[in-house]
Amino acid sequence: MTTLRMCSDDELVRQYREGCDGAFAELLHRYETDIHNYIFLTVSDSDLADDLFQEVFIKVMRTLQAGKYKAHGKFKSWLLRLTHNLMMDHFRSEKRSLYVTNYDANQQILDLTPADDLPAEFFDDQEALYHQISLCVEALPETQREVLKMRIYEEIPFKEIAERTEVSISTALGRMRYALINLRKMVRERNIAPV
Repeated sequence: MTTLRMCSDDELVRQYREGCDGAFAELLHRYETDIHNYIFLTVSDSDLADDLFQEVFIKVMRTLQAGKYKAHGKFKSWLLRLTHNLMMDHFRSEKRSLYVTNYDANQQILDLTPADDLPAEFFDDQEALYHQISLCVEALPETQREVLKMRIYEEIPFKEIAERTEVSISTALGRMRYALINLRKMVRERNIAPV
């Protein structure tokens, strides 16, 4: 197992195709928390998140076994895209809104973003607005995204965030500050509007 932990994602994919089930177990171990959290933060329903999580990794297994994985060196990006696509397929089939991200959390993010930083069109369609905010959140650097999600989505106090991330409170606060600065910058640069 130690040897597998030292392998790259693509090496694990190769070994899994050659019949090493442990290689797939290692890939699952590497990404299960990130993928499950991503799904749960999107759907806000633990049972549905569990179901979709299983669907994702069944799809991953089948795709790898069929030799259809081509995103060499970018396994995590490929996995996140596959996850996103499966969730969107699920909501289309359920005739649910494409916007499924936690409304209250995104409202808080919006409240923390000065109105004069936002284009006028931003306010025309609330569901599209919050979906776009969610995409911006996912585009933040990992350390900033982690703190922002803990504080806004999970309502964790900064003291606990600092303990969980093993940094000082001032560093956690700084990461939150830069996360909001970067969100505002993305809003301006992307000229976000309802789609």
